[in-house]
Amino acid sequence: MHLSTPVTIFIDNKASIQASSNPKTRNPIAREIFTSLIQNAQIKLHWIKAHVGYFGNESAYQLAKAESEIHPSQIKYSKAFLKSFLFNNLIKEWQKHWDAVTAGRTVHNIIPKVSFQPVCWTREEIHFFTHHGPFPSYLHRFKIAPSSNCSCGQDGTPLHFATECPLTLSWHITKPSVGLHKLWFRRVASNSGSRTLIRKIVFHINCNQDQTS
Repeated sequence: MHLSTPVTIFIDNKASIQASSNPKTRNPIAREIFTSLIQNAQIKLHWIKAHVGYFGNESAYQLAKAESEIHPSQIKYSKAFLKSFLFNNLIKEWQKHWDAVTAGRTVHNIIPKVSFQPVCWTREEIHFFTHHGPFPSYLHRFKIAPSSNCSCGQDGTPLHFATECPLTLSWHITKPSVGLHKLWFRRVASNSGSRTLIRKIVFHINCNQDQTS
C-alpha cells in the first residue's frame, strides 16, 4: 500500500528506529517496517525523548502498560468502542445465565446461543417447543388433567402427538431413535415444513381436547 500524504511518526525508542533503518536486520518485524519505509517515502520516523511532556507520547505509554495498571480515568475511550465493549459483555453475561439456569431447557436445546434476533414462532409452535401447551403430560403436571395419558393410552407428550398418536395421523413426522429426541426437536424447529405440521397438530389438539385427554 502506497501513501500519497506525508506522514511523520514520532518514536521514543531510538533502537527501534535504528533497527528499522538497517537493511541487514534479521528481525522480521524490523524488516517489514524497513520495506514499508522504502516503498513509502512519504513516511518519516522522528525520534523524541521519552517522558518529557509530549501528550501523544504519554498517552501511548499509558496504553502500552499492563491492563491491570491502568486506571479507567486515564484513558478516554470512543463512544463506538464503549458501545461495542458493553454490547459484547452483555452478550457474554446473557449467554452465561442462559447456560446456567435450570428453567427453559427444552428451548435451550433448540436455541443454545442467545441473540437479539427474534425467533418468530407462532403460538402453536411456542406451545410445542416449550412443552407448555394443551398436552396431557403438561396439564397433568399442574393437576389440570387427571392423567398424563392421551386418549389412545400412551403418554400424551408433544413428541407422542407429532409422531405416533392415531388422532394426529395426518400430520405425523418421523419418530426419532432413542437418544436422539433433543436433536429431533432442533431439526423440526429449523424446518419450515415440519413447523407447518406442528402448527396443524397443536391446533387440532386445541380444538379437540376432550378427545385427546
